[in-house]
Amino acid sequence: MPNPLSTVPAIDPLSIPESPLPFTCMKDEFVDRVPILEDLARVALWTSKRAARNIALIGPRRIGKSAIIERLYNYLWHSQRAVVPLYFSFKNKHGTSAVQTLEEMARTFLNQYIEFRYPSGSSLQSIPPLPDSRTMLENNQDLGALRAVEKCLQLMSDH
Repeated sequence: MPNPLSTVPAIDPLSIPESPLPFTCMKDEFVDRVPILEDLARVALWTSKRAARNIALIGPRRIGKSAIIERLYNYLWHSQRAVVPLYFSFKNKHGTSAVQTLEEMARTFLNQYIEFRYPSGSSLQSIPPLPDSRTMLENNQDLGALRAVEKCLQLMSDH
């Protein structure tokens, strides 16, 4: 049986599109990160086999952690269909309640999931209300995601 970690071809960071997630670091400034990017892509793709493990990128500020994640997200978005890439930034969340942040995270993840599974060409920056997402999932008979939306709506109505 082939090793699932060997399934990612070499990644050229200059060829990764700057969408749907805009880069915070210029392409020519992204240096010496390809091995990390390839390792993370391998681990992410392992999730389709339910064999992934949790990974944490830890380091001082401004060393390129976000740049790696942005490129990984866009690489996964454009290179495969087995694993839905999800991204949420906690920047500028000071003064936002935990419930508001969780609601925004749920809507963001759901919007990314829907656009990945059912591409419409719409911007990921505009997040539709959860009831609109529910209708779209019902129309596509996506029962797993529909259950998640129903649970989110229930939890939000409880608060």
